Amino acid sequence: MCSDPGYLVVTRAVEEGIAVVPVPGPSALLAVLTASGLPVDRFVFAGFLPRRSAARQHALRELTAFGSAVVCYESASRLAETMADIAAVRADWRVCIGREVTKVFEEFRRGRAAELALELAGEKSAR
Repeated sequence: MCSDPGYLVVTRAVEEGIAVVPVPGPSALLAVLTASGLPVDRFVFAGFLPRRSAARQHALRELTAFGSAVVCYESASRLAETMADIAAVRADWRVCIGREVTKVFEEFRRGRAAELALELAGEKSAR
């Protein structure tokens, strides 16, 4: 049983189209994690993943072994490539991308890794 069932409430709110906005605090990591809608009773913070795709995929394979939520940071310029690598390692992984948290253009995207990778690739090619 999950020790923090708050993710169930967030997941249901997201399914119902209700905006979930974290309360600002000292940590973007925790703000995104609490608004993610993912099980957060256990999580791994990976910081920034390696820059090169092969090394990044290797790190992602290691991180999937924990069986818990994984939080990592990524630059806007590498987000599409990183999402493609996440999808290559675990296409079915439930993902939440949080950007500009607590700022005017705050954005959360939730979905399966493969879906979000395609979305971001399409946006990158449209630029």
